[in-house]
Amino acid sequence: MSEIYQSLKFCIQQKDIQHLKIAKILIDVAIREIQIQEEAEKIKNAEQNKTSYTKEDKEKRIRENLKEYIGKTYNKLKIIEIGKIDLLNSYDSEVICQCECGNTLSTRLRYVIYGYKKSCGCDIETKNKKKLKT
Repeated sequence: MSEIYQSLKFCIQQKDIQHLKIAKILIDVAIREIQIQEEAEKIKNAEQNKTSYTKEDKEKRIRENLKEYIGKTYNKLKIIEIGKIDLLNSYDSEVICQCECGNTLSTRLRYVIYGYKKSCGCDIETKNKKKLKT
């Protein structure tokens, strides 16, 4: 870089058009060199700031994403709370649900939203009672 500055100083001292044109080129080269150094520094800083997510960070992110399900009702089950988080598949995380009959149960989120689990079991008891009456 000091070589560029020395050449630039010489060209400016000569005060003729050709040397001034060369001086402009040298200035452009110096500016580009500074920009390259700044970009390299940014990349270096970005790599140093890169950290892998810890288990707690990942759990926190998943829990934040699952909050949108709280309060929603699927069939007879209303999701009231998020339980244990599954880090591999968020849909396998545990949710606490309240059934229309008032009972609470814990099950996987996937079972509730895809309809595999429709109630706490109270509808099965009702069906059985109806079968016994007939």
